[in-house]
Formats: sequence, C-alpha cells, structure tokens
Amino acid sequence: MTTADVRDLAVDSPSLPSPPFPAARHWKVAALWDYWIGVYRNTGRRPTRADIDPVDIPKLLPNLWLADWECASGRFRYRLVGTGVTKARNIDATGLYLDADFPDLAQTALGRSLEGVVREAMPAWSITKVPKSHTPNEITRVERLSLPLCDGEGNVAMVLNLSVCTMRDGTTI
Repeated sequence: MTTADVRDLAVDSPSLPSPPFPAARHWKVAALWDYWIGVYRNTGRRPTRADIDPVDIPKLLPNLWLADWECASGRFRYRLVGTGVTKARNIDATGLYLDADFPDLAQTALGRSLEGVVREAMPAWSITKVPKSHTPNEITRVERLSLPLCDGEGNVAMVLNLSVCTMRDGTTI
C-alpha cells in the first residue's frame, strides 16, 4: 500500500488518519508511515508497542527513537534511540527524560508536537531548522514523524519517532 492509497482510504474511513506530511518528504518518513498505517488497518486500532516488529523495518532502525509517556509525571523518557540519531546528536540519550535533554522542551516545537500526539492520539510530522547555537554538532535540519503507540485501553503510552537529520555538509543521517 502506498501513501496515496492511504489518503484514499482515509476519505472512506474516518477512523484512519491521513498522512500528516506533504508529498515532498524523506523516503524513510513514508516507509514508517506505510508500516504504521498497515498495522492500524490490519488490527483495526492504533498500534501498540507489541504490534511493531523491528524485523519488519530494518532500514529505518537507525533513525527511530521511542519515547515513553509517563502520564503521572507528564514527562517523556527515551526508551530507545537508534544508532543514526545517536551518531547525529553525539549522545546516546536512552533512559534520559526528554526535558533533561532539552530543558525548555515544553516551549519547543518538539515538545508541543509530542504533547499533541499524546493528547490527540494522532500522528505529527515536522521539519525543523536547527540554529547553530542549539546544537554542539553539525545538524542543520531535522525531519520528524511521530506516531502514537497505545496501551491495551487505547491510551497513548509511547510515541514512535523517526528523525532524519541533515548535517552541515548536506548528508543525511
């Protein structure tokens, strides 16, 4: 199934979300969307963590990061961070709270996006230009797809993210 097929399905089925990104996006974004929406269609509900099998998406693994949503504290914690994201950021943030990694998280596009995914249980996509002062490494742009993963009751428990980082030399990780 292609992204265009999903757009057509979304018109016929109000329960299926439409792709939150334009046609001009990184191929990895489209690939993760196609995988996630396929799981959604096959199960008839938003995917859970148990529905996602890394074996099915090996080329995406370096760009994936998973954030647990801790409802009681209202905080996100990195459950895992792919090797590509770790390389681009020069830090393995696995186990850290996002607000420890980004002290002003609630004021950032990332923080607002993640909170929206949890609140609405809907996907989010963005491209963010990174000012040099905000990163000690060479990232200039991040394209990110964030997808809700729900618990058994349908509440968002995690956010599955794919980040494609563009470096100062024009390469992507």
